[in-house]
Amino acid sequence: MVQTFDVGQNFQVKPEWFRTSKPKYKRIICKCPGRVHFSVFDFKKFHFFDKGIGGGGIGMSNSAYHTMLELKIGTVTNKLEVPKTVIHLLLLFCNLVNYDYHKIYIKYKNTIPTHSGLGSNVSSNTSIIWGLNLLFGCPFSILELYDILTNNFVENSSDTRICFGTGTGVGEAALLFGGIVLVDVQGKLIGNFQTKNITILTAHGILDNLIQNKTRKALSKVVNMDEEAEVYIVKSIGYPHMRLYQKKIYEIVNRILLPLANMDNQNKLINRCKELNRYGTFKFHKKIMKDFVLNRFQNDTENKAIYSGISSAGPAMFAIFSSKKSAQSFKINYEKRYEKYFKNFKVSKGGEKIHAILIE
Repeated sequence: MVQTFDVGQNFQVKPEWFRTSKPKYKRIICKCPGRVHFSVFDFKKFHFFDKGIGGGGIGMSNSAYHTMLELKIGTVTNKLEVPKTVIHLLLLFCNLVNYDYHKIYIKYKNTIPTHSGLGSNVSSNTSIIWGLNLLFGCPFSILELYDILTNNFVENSSDTRICFGTGTGVGEAALLFGGIVLVDVQGKLIGNFQTKNITILTAHGILDNLIQNKTRKALSKVVNMDEEAEVYIVKSIGYPHMRLYQKKIYEIVNRILLPLANMDNQNKLINRCKELNRYGTFKFHKKIMKDFVLNRFQNDTENKAIYSGISSAGPAMFAIFSSKKSAQSFKINYEKRYEKYFKNFKVSKGGEKIHAILIE
């Protein structure tokens, strides 16, 4: 059973985070991309809707969709127009810096599809904490922001309250630091690798057409699809998957990926993620979704993309290309082929960080 709580409760804080600060700017507007998650390293390390992060993984941002956030001093926010999680993190930040949250106005817009694997929730959370930090003149370092966010990864619950989410830290790292990021199974940031000329093609999966019948039948017993379905799938399919492939996954991560993390060769790093697909999240998805669709997608992208996969919990697919022209060509030639299973094909830049587009 997922434990929910009211906005403003259950802050996870460290004594060293408290510091008095006041706004240094009157108004800012920030723009935060979504993210794609190449692979989780260990499902058994997840903290299911409980405080803390785990599982690790590798991923990067994608700019097909964004969270747009305007913060302004002096006008009261209409809380009904802003997600509960955003208000919760506003209260957390103002508690840390000893400032009256009523004095901060928020205008919020998120175009990232929810429950798609493209990072709608992590983009929303990162936007408010990063944006407030900028508004207050950056009293916290980026590493401290990462720590605050990953210790307070919250999601909106179906019962009008909020809950701790199942976080890995990959999304926060990708949005705060940019490039390709690696996070270990305990949630510790290993490093980020800055990208050059990376283009991502993403498409939102049509779950009703993608999911296997046996998975559909099993999920029919789940009461709350938004929260309990993830726990059920990971425990019933992900745990046995890890028992079979944990040794192989850890070997690839420790022997191949981590040593490459600080080398100036992005294509080599991304290419080696293909080896991870043989045992990691992509193979896991073949036990949930129709494997012939995923096999077809993998074959179609084999010699055209640097890398392709299913992002996070899915059902979004993505492919990484070395140029925008290559990505657009694939989109034109293959969009029709997958229209039954994927929609909203978009080409965007990969590896961008959250950034401000207005500071006054």
